[in-house]
Amino acid sequence: WATARHVADLLERTSSQRPDLVDAWLRDTGDAGLGPARGWQAVTWRALRDRVGVASPAERLLAAIATEGDHPGPVALPDRVNVFGLSALSGPAAAVLVEASRSSDLLVLATTASDAAVRDALAAGGGRSPSARELLVAPNRPADLRPDLHPLLAAWGRPALEAASMLARLPVVPTVVDDQPADPAAGVTDAVRRSQLARLQDGVRSAAVIVPVVLDRERDGDGSVQVHACHGLVRQLEVLRDALLHTLEEDPTLRPRDIAVLCADLEAVAPLVVPILGAEIGGRRLPVLVTDRAASTVPPVQAALDAALALATSRLERDEVLTFLALPAVAAALGLDAEDLLLLDRVADDR
Repeated sequence: WATARHVADLLERTSSQRPDLVDAWLRDTGDAGLGPARGWQAVTWRALRDRVGVASPAERLLAAIATEGDHPGPVALPDRVNVFGLSALSGPAAAVLVEASRSSDLLVLATTASDAAVRDALAAGGGRSPSARELLVAPNRPADLRPDLHPLLAAWGRPALEAASMLARLPVVPTVVDDQPADPAAGVTDAVRRSQLARLQDGVRSAAVIVPVVLDRERDGDGSVQVHACHGLVRQLEVLRDALLHTLEEDPTLRPRDIAVLCADLEAVAPLVVPILGAEIGGRRLPVLVTDRAASTVPPVQAALDAALALATSRLERDEVLTFLALPAVAAALGLDAEDLLLLDRVADDR
């Protein structure tokens, strides 16, 4: 099942991100030039297409833009279409926007981590507007990032930079709107404006190199940016809990409802959030609410079974075992509560 899931994900990503490759696979009877190591992808796709017998989304998209300019569009759209909140833009999505703009007044509002990155992409684009079909192929990645780019944007901002390059390829030149208030001093104290977090945000927004942020709080750090090195999810949540409790103690105006914790892998962390973040420490307890979980969340019993099968073939690492025991179905079957899980964690640390 794991292999089947991996193959399905790979073919789905190819279909959604590179429909031009799918078109080549369907027209070729061999390995489509992929070679012996990857030629199975084209063969498998054609076999699945014959078995399903229905055109894939990639094929329908290619058919929709095949007669570009010959008709007002294959689908009746409203006279005005607004698209809000784009943070990334793939080639197929850009092609759909171009196709929709042929028959509708289209307004696209996209967010970006760096205004300067968008302006740089516009300057490098040369003003050429590719066709909808040309947009299906993503632009080549630059071999090297500009040497004076902000280090955080260079390390973590590749998706934002690629989205900026794709936005710059749209037929209409985007308008970059600065999200800063007309009066920079309005509603912002001097301490906030000079904080490490504000300096970091300004550097990313302008894509410029700034003086490295000093994180030594005892010397001259202000605590607006903190970095904690932890091993495993359990320890990360414990440190987060202690940091939040200290912050609430230091700032009497701060309330738990003002705090939002963002997580890259919510499904892995969610079973541990309530027993660890919500644990009572020194008479204080953080109210915890886990939101934005996917609608396709695996049922508790199925999740426990999947985790048990994965655990049986693993090296039984400490964090893997504790995460498994914290699953709701497992904890209920073994009669474990939050205090038991914390005790097991401490015992594992001691040993």
